[in-house]
Amino acid sequence: MNKELLLKAFYQEVQGADETSFQKAARSFMNLWDYEYGCLDGLPEQADRLIGQTEHEDLLLGE
Repeated sequence: MNKELLLKAFYQEVQGADETSFQKAARSFMNLWDYEYGCLDGLPEQADRLIGQTEHEDLLLGE
């Protein structure tokens, strides 16, 4: 899968998403990226910040 297409789809999905939809989209994106590329390394800074926010919230919620 093309990284640019995957990122574009992710950004479109989270644009204007409510909190629950955002969390689901971020987790889905992380799972797909990890499946396709073996790890989350190589994410562009914008995606990394968005995903970092999700991981931080998971830690706060104890998930």
